[in-house]
Amino acid sequence: MKKFVLFLLVLFLVIGVTFPSCIIDDDIDCNCPPITGGYFRILDLDLTNYSIFGFKPTQNSTISHVDFLLRINIGYEFYACTKPDINKGFSLINSALACSCIYDGIYGAKEKIEEIVVITKNDFSNDLLAGDTINQQMEILDYFFGEKESLQAFVGRDDNLLQFDGFELFLKNAPQLDSLFEVEIKITLDNGEEFTIENEPVIIE
Repeated sequence: MKKFVLFLLVLFLVIGVTFPSCIIDDDIDCNCPPITGGYFRILDLDLTNYSIFGFKPTQNSTISHVDFLLRINIGYEFYACTKPDINKGFSLINSALACSCIYDGIYGAKEKIEEIVVITKNDFSNDLLAGDTINQQMEILDYFFGEKESLQAFVGRDDNLLQFDGFELFLKNAPQLDSLFEVEIKITLDNGEEFTIENEPVIIE
């Protein structure tokens, strides 16, 4: 038993242990490249029709609703960091291996989405006519879990900060009345900013 404990102690000292932190130690040079900011600030949004296979359907072309998605692209600027942060901790190994650099936008957006409203411009079904909100027909992809969830569930989460330069919405069903799919999406951020974006009309079957 004593030999095993001694072995663990030696292993601990040789390999070292890292305690993550955001403190910058100028005495250790991790050779991190300079970054503009660990967060990004949302400046504008735009909306694009996409296929799950990676191509953009042309205006008024036909696509199956199971293959279709709306890509919301984020225009941004990096936020308020001018010196490279490093992630370091106590270790007896080489200092180059004891820290890791961060990169621009690593922490995601500074803003949280407060509301998403999807409005159809054409009659979607008998219950959802032109001008109505069709949020219940849309889902959003959660990148971390790889699963789709309702817009209501996404907006209601405390951790819905955006980590990437865009996100996707998916149709649960094809339109039942007018197959021409054209929407207006209104997005409100927690800082009060509002964006209204529209897609090009596409035929959904």
